[in-house]
Amino acid sequence: NRKNISASISNKVDNLRYRFSLEKRNSDNYRKHNKQDYLNLLARLDYKLAGANLFFEQQIIDEKLELPGSLSKAQFEADPKQANSFYPDDINNGKTKISRLGLNSSITKNWNLEAEYTQQDSDINGKSFGADFTQDRESQSFSPRLIGTVDSANGDILFTIGIDYNSYDYNYKIGRASCRERV
Repeated sequence: NRKNISASISNKVDNLRYRFSLEKRNSDNYRKHNKQDYLNLLARLDYKLAGANLFFEQQIIDEKLELPGSLSKAQFEADPKQANSFYPDDINNGKTKISRLGLNSSITKNWNLEAEYTQQDSDINGKSFGADFTQDRESQSFSPRLIGTVDSANGDILFTIGIDYNSYDYNYKIGRASCRERV
């Protein structure tokens, strides 16, 4: 039993282009206690200036998934669709928000500046092997680049000069155990 819905709309008005999309999926999946509810929303705006393009994108992903658990060989042979009866309430609920901002600008005839900033936040909670858990992830990235060509006797040479900056903050807790990592 599965239902999928997807829709999108996009248009361009003068220097502004927009796109909105939606994906919704509901499924009972193959096994018992394995229902999935999934939603993905995306909005993007692109704006064209003289010699430059800007964009902003926002995405939200929301997913609820029942976890059927593992089966022994005997359980699988008896009924491969059954759920593990020891942990009937195991579930995974997650929400992710992603924001992106970008620029592509022509500096000279042969050189472009490209830059993109992304921020992502994921919050997941649920129950695994009967224990409550939470998992929170935050990440940021920034990647500016100069891209250009230089003439040579053997043809154009393509140069890319840039940096990729990434930071992560990860928190996980299950029962009384926890872990935190920052990079």
